Amino acid sequence: MRFGLALSGGGIRGVTHIGVLKALSENSLHPSWISGASAGSMAAALYACGYSGEDIESIVLRHMNSNVFDVDYPGITGGILKWVFTKDTDWDGVVKGKKLEQLMKELTHGRTMREAQIPLAIPAV
Repeated sequence: MRFGLALSGGGIRGVTHIGVLKALSENSLHPSWISGASAGSMAAALYACGYSGEDIESIVLRHMNSNVFDVDYPGITGGILKWVFTKDTDWDGVVKGKKLEQLMKELTHGRTMREAQIPLAIPAV
């Protein structure tokens, strides 16, 4: 059976995608293509590059307490103030992303989306 899988965002809730990938694998179901937004984009990219749900879980556990999630506290504060005074919700993410970007490059061996083992789409990060 051919099917695609879309993984959503949600910050730390994005780790729930690991359980989905593991459950699919346990039932011999493997997506023919995958997409992800925000937190889901990381799981989707790793899966498309050949990592299993178990592999991704191991990676997350290994880096959970590291500084790879470089939180942008000034950006958060600025975004909140902007919303309070203007109700404008257009502000940057909570994580700067430089360390996370480097980790993803290492884990994917610098592959692009076109070089993934299964088709991959990432509409937003």
